[in-house]
Order: sequence, then structure tokens, then C-alpha cells
Amino acid sequence: MVELMGAVTIALVLIIMLYNIFDKVQRVFVIGQNRAIAMDESRSAMDMMVEDFQQLNVIGDLNGSEPNLNWLPERGVMWDQNKGAFEYTLPVYTSLIAQPFKITRVSINGTRLGANATLSAQPAEFIDHNGNEAPIASFPAGSSLGLYHHNCRFFTYDGGAWRLVHYRFGTSERYFMPISDPLGIQADLMDTPVGALWLYRSPPSGRSGLNGHIPEHVSFQNLERPPVWNSLTNWPKGSLVFFYEDKNYYRALSSVFSGSLVFPPNQDALNWAKLNSGGIDAPMGFSRLIDGVIHFRVRAVAANNFNRGMEEYIYPKNPFRGNQLPSYVMLELAVLDRKLREEVGKGMEQELEGVQLSVAEDSFISASYSSADQKVQRERRLASERCRLRLKRINENLDRVYFFRQLVKVRNQ
Repeated sequence: MVELMGAVTIALVLIIMLYNIFDKVQRVFVIGQNRAIAMDESRSAMDMMVEDFQQLNVIGDLNGSEPNLNWLPERGVMWDQNKGAFEYTLPVYTSLIAQPFKITRVSINGTRLGANATLSAQPAEFIDHNGNEAPIASFPAGSSLGLYHHNCRFFTYDGGAWRLVHYRFGTSERYFMPISDPLGIQADLMDTPVGALWLYRSPPSGRSGLNGHIPEHVSFQNLERPPVWNSLTNWPKGSLVFFYEDKNYYRALSSVFSGSLVFPPNQDALNWAKLNSGGIDAPMGFSRLIDGVIHFRVRAVAANNFNRGMEEYIYPKNPFRGNQLPSYVMLELAVLDRKLREEVGKGMEQELEGVQLSVAEDSFISASYSSADQKVQRERRLASERCRLRLKRINENLDRVYFFRQLVKVRNQ
């Protein structure tokens, strides 16, 4: 009996050891596979961008007002007091270029302040050759990265045909990304820093057809850009409406809908239904190139920049007009592996359900906003807090974030 118990015990120990070995091997395999997929997709996207930017060419002699390399802004979504409705505003030229993507933090009195969204390593993550924590004085330079969401358009010539090429950061579901927060926070990204890189390439054409490419692309985007919700409009059955609070698209199922300012999701479940995408079914404006992106930045060297420094140029300071091209372009891309993308997205949904505003912040909203706007302000602040917590989780897993940077020489310079 003792011998049998000993044999069973030894067998159990062996089984547990074998299971632990199998579990570790399986974990290493999954991690390696996720890393390989992320790096393969990212390198493919970078190779495509490098090839396009190398072929960047001048169009200034055809259209002197169109920059040869153009950083485009987003349009804002703001309340129009005179019209009593939310509408698209003029382009916000500084929101995606001069400042990195922003998150918000709450101050002592309850107001919410903008802060640049960054990836940053902490001193404790660096050790010296003895295995001790590196002192602050030796903290490596460049250990933080401000996150940018760029939107760039240019023309290419490959020796046989001309194309309009447009790269931009957008959400994972759709490229359309209006700005509705005065701090420059994109409405579709208020609760997550993770999006996708989108690409548009026009059909090839001769030089005489270049002037038609941009209007055609703008028309495609206008087809896919829904109107902004306002309570003074009777929305026909089947209308696609961008609602500023919930950041999603809705379809009016009733024949008409009008009345005072109310929130469609809470008004009547029979009247409204969420859509995962807006506009036409098959996107014409852009195609998604790679998902899980948190950083996309394009900088260039201007010929008259004696320091040869890399910069972004917005209207009206863009030097790349007429026959002026950048000599070099710096491309940056940061991508999460699939497992981390799922953890930051669906994996944190239950954890973030319990997020609440501080007493100071809630009191500030009650004292500073009308009763009609308090719900919106609370939803925005909760979304901003979810975004901050998601970015914090990403910072805790920097070994699963893949950063790519490449200096590209423009061949036509």
C-alpha cells in the first residue's frame, strides 16, 4: 500500500512538472507567434510607406496652391449657439500636428486638464551591469515617446503613372475621426488610444488628370461622413447620424424624430439602433492597412532648413509648394501585438465599468455646466479616464509594443 501511494505521488509530481513545461512552452509559442505577426504586419506597412514616400513628386507647377506634401487637419464638432445644434467646424489645424495626441487628467478642483499622451519607460526599468536599478542621473535619453496621429497626403510618380496617396490615423472601425473636445481629443478615441493606419491610393493617371484626384477623394469622404446629430432636425427613416456624446453612428428607425435636446440611446430603444460603421457599406475613401496602431508620425526636412531638422508643417507655413520637395522624410509607427490589443480593448471593458468620477470633479461639473450638458460632460470625463487607464496598461507592457522608424530619401529631390 505504501509503495502504491509512493508511485501515485511520483506520478502526480511528474504530471504536474510535465504540465508546467507544456504550459510554459505553449505560452512562449503564443507570445512568439503574436510578436511575429505584429512585426510582420508592421514591416509590411512600413515597406509600403517607404516605397510611396520615395516616389513623392512635385505637382506645384500644375496647381501652385496645393502642397506637394500636406499634413491635413481634422474637422471639429462643436455646439453652434445660434443654430442650436452641433455642427462640423473649420479644420483644427494644430490639434493633430503641433501637439501630440492628448489625454486628460483631473486637477484638485475638479477641472480636467490636457496632457500629452506618451509611452515612457521608468528609471526602475533600467539596471546597471551589477543588476541594480539605474540612478536617475543615468536615465537614458529618449525614453519617452509622445504619441501622434498624423494625416498626410501627397502625389507619387513611379515613372509610368501618377497617383494621389493618403495615409492617416483613424479608429479601428472607420477612418473618420472628428474632434469634439476643446482639449483636442478625437471623439472616436476618447476612451482608447488604439486605432488603425488607413490608406487611400487613387487610380493611376497621366499628369493631365492630377487636378481631379483630390476633389474625387474629397467626394468619397463626404459620402461616408454622416451629418451631426441635432434635436432641431427631423431625421428621415434610415438616416445615418453622428452623435457627439456616444461617439457612434445611429440609424433612425422611426419615420421621423424631432423634439427637445435628448439623447437618442436613452430616448426610445425602438427608435434607434447602433451601427458599427457609418456612410456607405464598402469604404471608398480609405482602406485599413494595419490595426492596433497607437502612433503614426511623418516629419520632413525642408531645403531651407539649415539645421536639417525634422518637422511637421501645417498650413500656411508649409514650405513644400511649387517645385519644393523634402529631401528626407522620417516615418514612425508604433503597433501593439494582438494579445495586448485584445487586453486593452475587450479585456479591460469589465474592469473599466466601475470607473467613477472623483467627488471634486463631479461637483465641478454640477457647478459649471447646465443640467442639459452635465450628462455629456460626465460621459466625456469617464471616457477620458478610460483612455488614460488603457494607456497606463500599455505603458506597463512596453515589451509588447513594436516601434518602427525609418529615414526615407525622396528620390525625386
